[in-house]
Amino acid sequence: NVINLTTNEIINKIPFVYRTDVENQSIDNLFAIYATDNSMAPLLDENDIAILEKATTFSSGGTYLLKLKNGFPIIRKIIKTTHGIELQAMNMWNFPVQENLKEEDIEILGEVIRVENSSAFRKKH
Repeated sequence: NVINLTTNEIINKIPFVYRTDVENQSIDNLFAIYATDNSMAPLLDENDIAILEKATTFSSGGTYLLKLKNGFPIIRKIIKTTHGIELQAMNMWNFPVQENLKEEDIEILGEVIRVENSSAFRKKH
């Protein structure tokens, strides 16, 4: 299911039975969202679909859907440094690195395990 993160309603269904790339995963642990910005472009651009596995913890170097305290859900690569936690967007020119965060500042919602990237194949007008 593709979920609207604002309302938690299902806005699209992706047929699980035909997907061989997630066949070893439990369907109960998977969900999907549409990317709402280009912060992770070119891997995940606006309106691309991120397929996530539910998670509450992270491993340094992984890409996660997360919320900062009182913030909206975002997708970022999480890096553990000697000074704390760093959140990195792929599009660093428009979305600067967030540094010196603590684990308690971050709520992990899921780990990105696949991307349906149609933005790379859009026709330019």
